Amino acid sequence: PGQSPGSSSSSSSSSMSTAAFSPEEVAELRDTFDIFDKDGGGTIDVVELRAALDHRGKRMSDMDLKRLMDMVDEDRSGEIDFDEFTKMMTIFNVKVSPEEEIEAAYAHFDVDGDGKVGAPEIKQVFQEMGHPIDDGELKDIMSTIDGDQDGYVTLADFKELMKGNGSKK
Repeated sequence: PGQSPGSSSSSSSSSMSTAAFSPEEVAELRDTFDIFDKDGGGTIDVVELRAALDHRGKRMSDMDLKRLMDMVDEDRSGEIDFDEFTKMMTIFNVKVSPEEEIEAAYAHFDVDGDGKVGAPEIKQVFQEMGHPIDDGELKDIMSTIDGDQDGYVTLADFKELMKGNGSKK
C-alpha cells in the first residue's frame, strides 16, 4: 500500500503544476529555472527569484515578493523548487520565449550587469557552476564566441552562439 521505491509525493503535484503548459513550455520553464538556480541546488531562493522576476519585467516590492514566496513555497523551506516555480508561472501566466531564455542566460553571465560579458565573468560563472576553467580554456571560449574580438561577449554574440552560429573555428 506504500509508495514504490524511487517515487515521491511530488510526482503528482508535478504533473498538476505543469498541466497548464505544453511539453515544450515545460522544457522551457525547466531551462529558465536552471538558469536562475545559480548554485545548482534545485531550488531558487528569494534573491534568485527576484533576479528571475526582474528579468521578466515583474518588479516587486520586498513585501510583495515575500507574499509571493509565501503563496508558492508550499513546504515553507524559504526556497522554491521546480514544481513551486511552475505554479508561480501559472499564477503569472508567463510564457517563456526562446529569445527570453537566451537573454536570461546572458544576464546570468553578465555578473556586473554592464551589458557585456568579459573573460573574468565567464570564468566566475563556470566556477559557480562547479566547472572551473583554466586560462587556456577561457581563451578558447572567448576566441570562439567573441564575434568582434574586442574582449567582450555581447548579447548579439551570445545569441549567435546559442542559435548554433557562434563557432569561428
